[in-house]
Amino acid sequence: MDSRMNPQTDPGANPPANPGAAPLAQDLVDQARRLVRTRFPEALGAVLGGSAAAGRAGPLSDLDLAVLVPDTAVTLRETVRHEGRVAELFLHTRAGLAELFAADRASRRPVLPYLYAQGLVLLDREGAAGEARARAVALLDEGPPPLPAASVETRRYGLTDALDDLADVRDRHERLALGGYVFGAAAELLCDHRRAWTAGGKWLPRRLRAA
Repeated sequence: MDSRMNPQTDPGANPPANPGAAPLAQDLVDQARRLVRTRFPEALGAVLGGSAAAGRAGPLSDLDLAVLVPDTAVTLRETVRHEGRVAELFLHTRAGLAELFAADRASRRPVLPYLYAQGLVLLDREGAAGEARARAVALLDEGPPPLPAASVETRRYGLTDALDDLADVRDRHERLALGGYVFGAAAELLCDHRRAWTAGGKWLPRRLRAA
C-alpha cells in the first residue's frame, strides 16, 4: 500500500524507501529525512509535501516540510538551505498546528492541511503525524466557509469592471495586468460557488481542476 496513506506509528520509526520512486524523487526524500534528523532530533512528526512528495520534482525544486515539535518549542516558518537545496520549514507544536489549521480554513487557502493530507510521512512518533493527518483530511472534506454575501457582490462588481476595461484596452502590459486580475477574481468566485478550496500561484489551476 502507499506509504503516504499509511504512516509508520512506531516511536521514532521512518517509513521505508519507495522502491518504485525515480532516482531524483528518492534522493529528495532521503535528503528531507536527513534534514529532520539533523536539525530536529526531538521532532514528533515530519511530513514532506509539494512536488518532492508527489514525484514531480525538478533539479531546482525545494523541500516543503511540516515538522511537529514538542510543546516546549515554538511555532514558526523559516527558509533554510540544506545540502545545497532550499527547504521551506513549517514548525509547529500541537496547539500551534490547530491555530494554523483554523487560519488556513478562514483564508480558504489550506496550505498546511493539504501538506499533511497528501504529503509523505517521514517521521511519526506515537502517532503524532497520523493524528495531524486525520485532522487535515477532516478539515479538507468539510470544505471552506462561504464568502459573505457582501464580499461576493464586491468581487462580482470588480470582475465586471475589469472585464469592461479588458475589452477596450490596447496596451499589452495593461492587458496582461487586467487578465491576471480577471483570472484570479473569476477563480475565487467559482471556487466559492462550488464550495471548493482556493490557492495562489501555480496551485490555483490545480484547485480549479478539482473544483
